[in-house]
Amino acid sequence: MSRRNLFYLSAVSAFLLYFSMTDKLFLLSNSYTANSISKDRALDRNMDLKIQTIELNTSNVEKPLKNKNCIHKPKCAEYEAKLSLIDLETKLKSSRVPVIIGGIGDSGTRGVWQACRDLNIYMGNPKELWKTTKDCIPFMQNYNITSNDGDFIVKGPAHFYNPGLRSALSISYDQSTLQNDERWYMGLQYTSKMIVKLYNSVQAYQTAPERTRLYEHAWGFKHPRSLVMLPFINEVLKNKRFRYIHVLRDGRDVSKGDNQAFYKSLCPSLYEIDDVQSNCVEAPGSLRVMSRMKFWSKMNMDVVKWAKKHLDSDTYLIVRIEDLVSRRPECIKRLAKFLNQKASIKKVTRLTESYSVFNSSYNGVKWTEDQKQHLYNYTTVTPGVLDTLRFFGYNESAHMGLSGSCFDLDLDNLNPFSL
Repeated sequence: MSRRNLFYLSAVSAFLLYFSMTDKLFLLSNSYTANSISKDRALDRNMDLKIQTIELNTSNVEKPLKNKNCIHKPKCAEYEAKLSLIDLETKLKSSRVPVIIGGIGDSGTRGVWQACRDLNIYMGNPKELWKTTKDCIPFMQNYNITSNDGDFIVKGPAHFYNPGLRSALSISYDQSTLQNDERWYMGLQYTSKMIVKLYNSVQAYQTAPERTRLYEHAWGFKHPRSLVMLPFINEVLKNKRFRYIHVLRDGRDVSKGDNQAFYKSLCPSLYEIDDVQSNCVEAPGSLRVMSRMKFWSKMNMDVVKWAKKHLDSDTYLIVRIEDLVSRRPECIKRLAKFLNQKASIKKVTRLTESYSVFNSSYNGVKWTEDQKQHLYNYTTVTPGVLDTLRFFGYNESAHMGLSGSCFDLDLDNLNPFSL
């Protein structure tokens, strides 16, 4: 072999050896760095994420997801969920806890949204709110928040909460009742990403100094159906790092209201298939009113029972909309204290007066005496409704109205399992 050929052969061999060693070192370094960073983040945040137990390498997990070739979809969904949780925890590490408002449709969640806003809680960019209801648009299903399991991309929370409700026939669902790890982890992904999206919006909006001074980084969002996402919300915001306001309105007013989308879409998920037709009546008449009353009773009691098991009085607050519109300044103070917001006597007085103008829509004021009597008759023959009205401090008689203090509804004072 000539000297020139020998030189070329040696050069090629050296190049190949160098390339092989560099590639191995790069892959080893990349895998070690990604995994160690993930573990350190998890440990730093006291989160039991156990990234090391996932049988997927961080450096190549994106490839099977993008190529729709994930062999073990629940594992892929779990891995994606835990990355989303780390991202969420990182973003919220120095943030004030979010305030979340929910309740059965037509309960007055918009009024409580306004109260929180008046108490200097940032409740969403106006461009991301429905004009009439002030519902949080990013929470809804037609917007750019997705989760995936490898090759299946889902938009919207209904894909997760409806199966959850059906699995437990209440909001007391979890990973075990759902019996579908893939769907559970995709739900965690969705919830984490949704909250991160809202937080990013807060950060973008509060960059102006005057807004920072006004809101002091207090923020939140409102959507009635956050009520049925509570198991997911609680799972991703662990250690009670949120405040939830459960809005109530007299079930007799709700059952006769025009906004029944919440009832129509969710009632069938709370009953066995054979019982749906008799419990979720759609045809006009007394049976429909009684079905709505029963739904109001069941849903709200389910939420309180779940909250009693999983939350505490610093995290969960029941607010009757009637308390806000009935000139009860002590109830405004109670809300401000829960939100950890300052409220001077002057401000409480102003808010109390401003909300009282809406009283004509609540406490049964808009019904005639005959209509009130009919509603009372319905409550006496609809199982559980009278007990629920009493439990939440509503006057069970035909006169309607309130029969107790808003402080009676503090979680520490409630025993929903006694009914």
